[in-house]
Amino acid sequence: MTALDAITTGDDNIAIGYDSLTNCTEGSGNVAIGVESLKNCTSGSNNVCVGLICGREITTGCTNVIVGDDSHPSAVDANNQIIIGQGITGHGDHIAVIGNTDCTAWHPSIDNNDDLGSSDYRFNNIYYNW
Repeated sequence: MTALDAITTGDDNIAIGYDSLTNCTEGSGNVAIGVESLKNCTSGSNNVCVGLICGREITTGCTNVIVGDDSHPSAVDANNQIIIGQGITGHGDHIAVIGNTDCTAWHPSIDNNDDLGSSDYRFNNIYYNW
């Protein structure tokens, strides 16, 4: 069984699962949990990937958070992508994707309790389908 077996100068990495972070030589601060999670990351840093074959395309990408089996960033050098859900591909750097095509709605924890945005942080455009 292998995990984090190619490391040379990287530090502060955590790899749990067969072939997780197995090609990492210089990356630091990565967390890979799941078989082949972050498998091809060589020098990427500060990535968190949890799930079977999660984020295995990342080679040099940094500061990505990917949670969900078979979920991946949009590029091998992805930066600051947040991807949550099963079988999802990111939409680009600095973009969060939550839910796969089976997800039909986002709900707050209780009615009239959560806001989408705030008076200080507003959405530029909101598109809806009536």
